[in-house]
Amino acid sequence: MTNQTTGQHTPTPWNLQTLRVSLVPVMIRVNGYTKETAEANAAFIVRACNSHDALVGALQDFIDAATESSKNESYKANAYGFMMAVLPKARAALTAVTKK
Repeated sequence: MTNQTTGQHTPTPWNLQTLRVSLVPVMIRVNGYTKETAEANAAFIVRACNSHDALVGALQDFIDAATESSKNESYKANAYGFMMAVLPKARAALTAVTKK
């Protein structure tokens, strides 16, 4: 969903909320999917959206380090050190997107 005034998406973090519309359990199908599948899909979308910026940032840091190491002799000598410096951010981003 986009912000209608700025054309930007709704700021993260997003949250998943389940609405209870009935006291009686009912099997609901949404676009051919069961309610459980639709809820799992919604949770996946929220997790992906909330992790997007961290994943892009970690990948950009890696690309920047790799690009610098290919152009600069002093970076080439310490390419392992630069990649190790980026590794915690990459691990944190991956953990955020894979946790449930």
